[in-house]
Order: sequence, then structure tokens, then C-alpha cells
Amino acid sequence: MSKKMIVKKPLAEDSTEEKFELIEADEDNQSRATSFTGSEIVEAELPPVNWIIEGLMPQGVAILGGIPKIGKSLLALNASVAVATGCALFNSFHAPQGEVLYLALEDTDVGIQSRLKAQSIDTESLNNLRFELEWPKFDDDGKECLVRYASDHPKLRLIVIDTYELFRAERSGTGSRQYSEDYAQVRAIREIAMEFKIGILLVHHLTKAKQKDIMQSFSGSTGLTGAADSLYALQRSRGATRGELTITGKYVLESELAIEFEVKTMTWNLLGQAKNFRLSPEKQQVIDAIKSQSSPMSPTQLANKIGKERTAVQHLVKALTRDGFLRSATHGVYEIAEKPEE
Repeated sequence: MSKKMIVKKPLAEDSTEEKFELIEADEDNQSRATSFTGSEIVEAELPPVNWIIEGLMPQGVAILGGIPKIGKSLLALNASVAVATGCALFNSFHAPQGEVLYLALEDTDVGIQSRLKAQSIDTESLNNLRFELEWPKFDDDGKECLVRYASDHPKLRLIVIDTYELFRAERSGTGSRQYSEDYAQVRAIREIAMEFKIGILLVHHLTKAKQKDIMQSFSGSTGLTGAADSLYALQRSRGATRGELTITGKYVLESELAIEFEVKTMTWNLLGQAKNFRLSPEKQQVIDAIKSQSSPMSPTQLANKIGKERTAVQHLVKALTRDGFLRSATHGVYEIAEKPEE
């Protein structure tokens, strides 16, 4: 389908020079212009954002970060299943169906099987999802292997690299040199995504050091995050089933989502905006008290430990149990709700 687009056009039939002109053009067969006026770009009909997962992950490079064993690999798997089956991630964000390549470089066949079986997915629809447990590093033919795979699979929509640390080239520098290396490598991966109109999700670690801005917690230099199109930071307290997913990027709305892990089905589900689900200081006191005890506690024990009235603590415990933060261990005592696995 032809659209009015800014494209490169020869000045004359016998000329090798090019100019940029607003003309009717086939967006798939024209070289997009890299220079134009404000008026030209405003008037041009450009193609819409190519969403890998609508409203959440556009075409390009995305980085999903979290500290070890917090559930980020399961989130990446949930996203992969959504794309492969054409369903919705979190039962909220639709994913147009396509093929997925998942480089599970830290995983095993047994682990992958158990997680997929728990999700009770129609096995035929999973033919779109291919796992590779081994893959060359970026600078050891890894980049070229990605290009060849994308070339051979025209229905490919998403590549997941889990974890990025096992794929990236070895760093040779520090400081500004490290920034340049990080930026150049992610940029090269992005070029693959843009060439084949796919998304590439890099699963990466967050540092344990507390940062005021969670997006400053990605391991490595800011060259890594600066070259990406979208960033997702997953946070969850140990022992809790609820977590927060902080999102920012070029095309996505900056947001903080409250999500909850369902152990039985090995899936993350959307609860709503994180600000509506954060714990009050009083509830956090109860959680911290049980964690410090390392064993289930009764409301009376909790009241004595945190210095509050037993009736008030009972109300707090009831609310925390209802919201999935606590569960009854035996009659009258409570523990932190079962934690999800990575």
C-alpha cells in the first residue's frame, strides 16, 4: 500500500545524487530519508509504531532488569508465550502472533518444561516458540547467527536473550571506554531489530545498591540503557508474590505497574497502577517483623514485637493476608506468602 512518505529519490534518471521528497511511496521498498524540514515531517504519513506487545514493547531493543531470582526470566517467558500464541501479556497487553526465539542461556530443558506445563498452553501453538540453550557470544559469531536466524524466519517477531551477560562481548575498557562499548554493542543489536522489524529483549541484572531512580540500577554503564528503546525494571520483596514493574522508553508511556505472581500457573498478572498497591508503613512493619523472626508469628507476638495494640495488628494481618502478602501457616500464626521462582 502506497503512502505519502519522505523518501530518497534520484535527482534525475542518469544521476547518482539523491534528494529528499514527499511523494507517494511503498513504505516496504523505499529508503527512508534522514534529512527533512519540520514542515515535511509534519505533513508526511509515516507508518505507525510496530508493537511487538501493544502498548508495552515496540520494535527495537528492550532491556528487562531485576536482581537475581526475582522472577524476570518468568516474565520474559510469559512475554514470549504471549507473542507465540497471539494472546495478551498480563491478560491486558495484546501481542500479535508470530515466531519467538528464546536464548535460555542460564536455563535447562527440565526447567523450561516445568514452567510451560504449569501454564497449560496448547502445545501446537508453542511451535512458534523455539528455545536455544547455547548460543555464541556477540563477538564470536553470535551477532551473525542472529541475523541468519532472522533472515530464515520471516514470521519472527521477538528474540529474547536471557541473560544478556552470557551473550555480550567481553569488555576491554573502563569508564568512558566501557560506555562506548556498551552503547555500540546494544546499538548493533538494535540494528538487527530494526532491519527485521522485530523486538529483541535483553534480560539483565540490576545492582543491589539502592538508587533513587531504579533506571540507574542496571548493571553496567549508562551506554547500555542509553542505546535501548525501552527499559523495564522488575522489583519484588523476597517472599512476596506481588511486585512492581517500572517502564520507560521512547514510545511507551512511563508507568509503574503492580503485578502479582501466580505460583500455580507460573504467570505474572496485572493488578493495576503500583501506587494503589504499595504497603503503608504499618503494614510494612508487620512484614519486616515476620521476616526478622524467620518463622510464623501470631498477632499477639507481632503486637509485642512492633509495640502496637493486638486488635490493630489483627486488622493489619487480615488485610495483608487478603492482599496476598501473608498466609496462614497453622491456626493463629502467619508467614510470608510463598515466593515465586525465577
